Amino acid sequence: MDDNELMSIISDWNFWGNLSRKNWIKRNEYVNYIVNLLKGINIIAISGIRRSGKSIISLQVIEELINRGIDPKDTLIIKLDDERLINPDYELLLRIFDLYLNNIKANSNSPISYRRSTGSSRMGKIY
Repeated sequence: MDDNELMSIISDWNFWGNLSRKNWIKRNEYVNYIVNLLKGINIIAISGIRRSGKSIISLQVIEELINRGIDPKDTLIIKLDDERLINPDYELLLRIFDLYLNNIKANSNSPISYRRSTGSSRMGKIY
């Protein structure tokens, strides 16, 4: 899969791309709780059974952050269960993130500094 095709796919998932705001049933209690959590930490995990609404709540959290002034280009949604992605793995995740940094975030007004470690794990940190 070439970079243009992959960019088209990830654009479908994100508010800076082709994702349109929907009239979802708003889960205000969950959304407000998560938005408040994000004031003190950068990463949270939402767990639950299959088809319980985790993805929709995540989208609603991002939509709320955008409504509060966050630039949509400062958000990234990655759906590794998209059928268009063949054999999603860690390398694909890194490639998606690199495409985001070089094509979307590079055109944003908000700064980001990203550094991959030099170790064999290739894990990265956002500062």
